[in-house]
Amino acid sequence: MSNTEILKLIEKLGQLFTDYRNCQDQKKKEQIYRDIQVIGKAIDV
Repeated sequence: MSNTEILKLIEKLGQLFTDYRNCQDQKKKEQIYRDIQVIGKAIDV
């Protein structure tokens, strides 16, 4: 994975963390959390 791709994923993570923090709907919040986990694993590889 290129540095550019990793940076894009990190930016997306930042957006997801903000969405998670501001979300009032528990089901949406759970989906955001799963998305955060998937992106985190992708970056870790």
